[in-house]
Amino acid sequence: MGARQRQAEPGAAATRIRSATVALRAVAGDYERLGLRFDAARSLLTLGRVQRRAKQWRAARDALANAATAFDLLGSPGWAGLAPAEHERVPGRRPGTDGELTPTERRVVELAAGGLANKQIATTLFVTVHTVEVHLAHAYAKLGVRSRAQLAARLAAGAQPAASAPTPSLKD
Repeated sequence: MGARQRQAEPGAAATRIRSATVALRAVAGDYERLGLRFDAARSLLTLGRVQRRAKQWRAARDALANAATAFDLLGSPGWAGLAPAEHERVPGRRPGTDGELTPTERRVVELAAGGLANKQIATTLFVTVHTVEVHLAHAYAKLGVRSRAQLAARLAAGAQPAASAPTPSLKD
C-alpha cells in the first residue's frame, strides 16, 4: 500500500488504531488473569504508546501510569523508567501540578536565566519565539517572578512555586 493510498483512507487508519487499542486492552487483561503481570505491564506500555501516537492523550496517560505502577510493583526498574519517559511525551492538558514547571518550561527558564534572548532560546529548542514567550509567561506566573533577574535568583534557590515559596515576614 503506497503513501497516497494510505492518505486517501483516513477512516481505515482510525479503524486500525481502534482495533489495536481494543486488542491491547484485551491482551493486557488476559495476561493479568493468567498471572503474567510483566506481560500485562508491557501490553499497557504498548497500549499507551499507540494511544499517544493516535492523539488519545488522556487514555495514553492512564495506560502509561498503570504500566509504570505495574513495573514498580514487579521491581523492574529498567522497564519502570520507560513508562514515565513515554508519559512525558504525551502532550495535551495534564492534571495540575501545584505550580511545578513542566520539563519544557524548566528548559526555557534555564536558558533564559543563563542569559539567552528569546530568539536564541527559540533557535536552541527549535521552537518559535512565541512558544518561548508563552513558556516564560507560565513559568513567571508559577514562580511568582516578574523579571529575568528574579527568575535567575529563583532558579538558583531551587525554583519553588510561588505558593510554597518563603514569604518575607512583616516583623523582620
